[in-house]
Amino acid sequence: MTSIKSEVENITDEIQEPVACIGPLNFNRQTKKVSTVRGVPLYLNEKEFDALHMLASREGETLTFEMLYAAVWGSAEGLNEVETARLTLSNLAGKVKDAGADFMWIEHKQKSGYTFKMRWRRNE
Repeated sequence: MTSIKSEVENITDEIQEPVACIGPLNFNRQTKKVSTVRGVPLYLNEKEFDALHMLASREGETLTFEMLYAAVWGSAEGLNEVETARLTLSNLAGKVKDAGADFMWIEHKQKSGYTFKMRWRRNE
């Protein structure tokens, strides 16, 4: 658990800028709003925003459920919270797919974790 905590701290330290453009997404950490560079808003709750920001900041890397859970939800109080987190990540993947259609998606790898992927160039 210590290695997961230090990895999460390293990741979250790197993504503290209030406004960031990561690939095809514009994040505003102050308002917790995100939109595509095409102007399509993603309607996310706070947990979805935090999870997407973390995943997009590490595009192409697989982040374990435990890493995402520690960074976004903190410590688990019970099974219901873990299931809520998994459902949130599943819903987030659907919202990203709907907003990005063919140029971005979240891949869930069983027993491995979640990966944000994109096929996109700034001039599109």
